[in-house]
Amino acid sequence: MEHLALSVDIPVGSTHPTVIPLRRLVKFTQDEFRRNRFNFLMIEASTGLTFCGIALSAPDDQVKRSRNTRQARIAYDTIVRFRGNLDLTKNEDSELDAQLDQLRANLTRLGEVL
Repeated sequence: MEHLALSVDIPVGSTHPTVIPLRRLVKFTQDEFRRNRFNFLMIEASTGLTFCGIALSAPDDQVKRSRNTRQARIAYDTIVRFRGNLDLTKNEDSELDAQLDQLRANLTRLGEVL
């Protein structure tokens, strides 16, 4: 039988340590890291869409339109750069695709070449 090191955690308010098998702790940490990366990309997409909305609502203010378009493009580029390294579930992939498609469409309306 294979023996792995154990992680010991003492919950707040307790004097009894909880022993967590290392394999389970690593799996939990990896899953949490993946979820956090997915959440980051979704927040980035939402932020990019917000900047697009501001830019699209300011057709007569070229400075405001340009500044917000630039920020939306940064969000788009960030998502594209980090997405390739992320193993998503089917639902997460669909959700991110929908946001990315909408962001791409708005950036194209703003004159960005993607």
